[in-house]
Amino acid sequence: MSTVAKWTLDPAYMARLKATAEHTAVVRKCPKTDTEIVISYQTFGSSENPCVLLVMGLNGQAPLWDIEFCEAVADKGYYVVRYDNRDVGLSTKLDKCGSPGLFTLLTKGCCCGTTPYLLIDIAADGIALLDHLHIDKAHIVGVSMGGMLVQTMAIEFPHRVASMTSIASTTGGPKQVDPNLSMKLFLAKKPKSNSDEHLSEFRIDFVKRTGGPRPFDENKCFTRGIYLSHRSRYVDGAFRHAGAIVFSPSRVEGLGKLKMPVLVIHGDKDELVPTANGYQTHEAIPGSRLVIIPNMGHILFDEDIETIASEIDAVAKRGSANVDTTKPVNQLPVTPNEPVA
Repeated sequence: MSTVAKWTLDPAYMARLKATAEHTAVVRKCPKTDTEIVISYQTFGSSENPCVLLVMGLNGQAPLWDIEFCEAVADKGYYVVRYDNRDVGLSTKLDKCGSPGLFTLLTKGCCCGTTPYLLIDIAADGIALLDHLHIDKAHIVGVSMGGMLVQTMAIEFPHRVASMTSIASTTGGPKQVDPNLSMKLFLAKKPKSNSDEHLSEFRIDFVKRTGGPRPFDENKCFTRGIYLSHRSRYVDGAFRHAGAIVFSPSRVEGLGKLKMPVLVIHGDKDELVPTANGYQTHEAIPGSRLVIIPNMGHILFDEDIETIASEIDAVAKRGSANVDTTKPVNQLPVTPNEPVA
């Protein structure tokens, strides 16, 4: 084992992370940005099973969905697909489109500025990935900004969604509850440098501050952080992700019209996306199931994996009557282990 700062790298866990094959696919040309979108994705389980599409949050690479979580869902009889959204990880970067500045984000463009794309554009990338995989309908699961994206998918592409699970997210409505000043000041912090040591320290501090009161395996967090740093250090898309959130319209009205089974999960110690937002999401969606997890913040820890995987399985079973599992999937050629600029 090797050590950076006070944490120890676990070579066995690193090997597991690296063993997950990377695939890339040109999924569509985005009309909003006139850019060809290439998506990097990873899969778990048999492609003959119903698909669970995992959608990560702002500036979050696909492997932030723990490999143990992906395997737990796959073991319940699903084909699990996790992917990098545009502007993060190994998927297409849109540097040429520019970024909204902090002032633009804070004023929501009231004075000046705009943003190159909205949540609907990022959501359409995920639907296009399903097209590439020849998947007619999927059970979609999103966390944080990913929750906003799956809500958008369910509203705009209901015929492609068998069930929807929104975790630690918001409706984007006028009653949305923002983090307190202390959390906002914390979020303004940046790593001291781009070194492995400083990036790891920053990530672990982030998990401590946003994950709630529970202790967690810091060495495992450190190991995954090193893996993510070596996979991609790109962070310039974060302002474009934030712009997509800020400039996108409220989803409250659309959520009220959803017909597919919906699960809403939130931690009762979430300070980054306060728990009130989970209640608001549940209230906006008739017939949705709300699960509030005690002592959970904005991070999914190991002890929550089985609970959340079982809840996703339950809501997916309610939506399985709408899934045509006879459709072929994963028949288009993919390029394994090919980095995308």
